Amino acid sequence: GKWFMPVTLPWRGADRQFRGAVIGLLDPQYFARAWIFDTEISGLSISLMRADGTMLMRQPFDEGQLGRRPSDEVLLALFDRPREADTIEAIGQVTGVPTLQAYRRIAGYPELLIFVGQPMDAVLAGWRHVAWISVSCWVLASLALAGLGLWLAREVKARGVLERTYHALFNSTPQAVIVSDRATGGVLTFNDAARERYGWSRTEAPARLPAEFDVLRVRRQEFSPDRSCLIEGQRHRNAEGESIDVELAVRQVEADGRPYRTITVPL
Repeated sequence: GKWFMPVTLPWRGADRQFRGAVIGLLDPQYFARAWIFDTEISGLSISLMRADGTMLMRQPFDEGQLGRRPSDEVLLALFDRPREADTIEAIGQVTGVPTLQAYRRIAGYPELLIFVGQPMDAVLAGWRHVAWISVSCWVLASLALAGLGLWLAREVKARGVLERTYHALFNSTPQAVIVSDRATGGVLTFNDAARERYGWSRTEAPARLPAEFDVLRVRRQEFSPDRSCLIEGQRHRNAEGESIDVELAVRQVEADGRPYRTITVPL
C-alpha cells in the first residue's frame, strides 16, 4: 500500500447550496518537494499536523508516524490549548532527543498546524562555536594582558631602581644643584647640598626661585644645552636671612620636549 492524503473541496451552486464534493488524493512527495531548502539545515524536520495532534505528513518522511499522536507530554498539553504560534522544547517524536520546535496555525485552515523542529544540539552548535571563539579570544587577550602586566611591572621596578640610583647620585654631589622650569621659574627639585646651603626643607621648599635668582631671567638668552654659563659675584640669602656669596653655573636641559635649567652653585 502507498500513502496518499485525501483532500476535499465542497461544490456549491450559484445559490451557494451544497451540491457535492470534489475528492482527490495528494501524493506525500508533494510535501517532500515543497519543503526542500536550497541549503541543508542540520536535523531539520517539518510536520503537518491536525489540531488534535494527529500527524498527517512529515519531512523527512516516516511512514510509521503518519496518523499517530505524539507521546511527549509537553506536546500533548499543547494540543489541548493550541495557540496561533509558539516555540517549545520537547522530545522529538521520531528522534527521541530534546528538540526545539516552533509551530504556527495555517491561515484559513485553523485545524491544521505546521511544526518545524531541530535538535537542541544542532540549534546550539552555532552558539557553542561562537562562544568557543569568544572564550578563546578572551583567554588569549587575558594571557596577553597578563604578559603585558608582568612586563610593565618589571619595567616599573627597573625604572624605580634607576630613579633611586639617579637620586642617590644627585644627592651625593657635593655642589648645590637646583632644577627649575625655564618658563615659570618654578623649583622642581634640589639636592641635599642645596638644602644645606640655603637651609631649605623638603616640606617648606620655595615654589619659585627667590628674587636673588632674577639674574637668570635677565641673562636667559645666554643659556644653552651645549655649555654651562658661569655667573659670578652673586649674593643670596639663606632661609635664616644670612648673606652668602655664590657663583652660578647655569645650563639649559630638555625633558619630554620641555626646557629646564640646572643651576649649580659651586662650593
